[in-house]
Amino acid sequence: MDRISSFRQLVKRRWFGLLVVAGALSPAGLSAHTIPVSYLTIVPDKDFVHVELVLNPFELNFFSEIDANRNGRLDREEVARFEEVGTRQLVDAIQLSVGGKVIRAEVAGASLAVDSHHLILRAHYRVDARETPISVRCSLARITRGWHATSVKYINSGRRQSAFLETEESGANFDPASPDAKPEVEAR
Repeated sequence: MDRISSFRQLVKRRWFGLLVVAGALSPAGLSAHTIPVSYLTIVPDKDFVHVELVLNPFELNFFSEIDANRNGRLDREEVARFEEVGTRQLVDAIQLSVGGKVIRAEVAGASLAVDSHHLILRAHYRVDARETPISVRCSLARITRGWHATSVKYINSGRRQSAFLETEESGANFDPASPDAKPEVEAR
């Protein structure tokens, strides 16, 4: 009898998991997603490598320290507290290497996305990497709840390369001379 009840529990959990994934992937689920995915954009120019990370702040392990009113959202008045507690942790979770040398962000800051629950982290690394390969390693899974993936977009001189990082300490390499780089198409 124990085997049968264990099997039933397993089937119930799997069906529930499938329903959660199907709901998240439905058009309504995508517009207000709570899937643990962040979006990282890397753009080198003459003076800096600009990095922008967009994520759900409530996925962060330390979010309860910031959510003063306990409403499960990051409100405008809580952003200053996030700057104290979270900006450095997010910047430290993104390791950027240019030409094989690890570089540190010179300046970083966080803000709320307009008309959204997302947090935007922007960091600037002083280096000219327009013609030098860039590597990024992401350890956001260390500071988020459970599984976390990062969609990375690298844009250099109007050409784009992408990667999807889904394991802790995963990374990607981007080469401006890569023949696989595709021209960035602007949405209209």
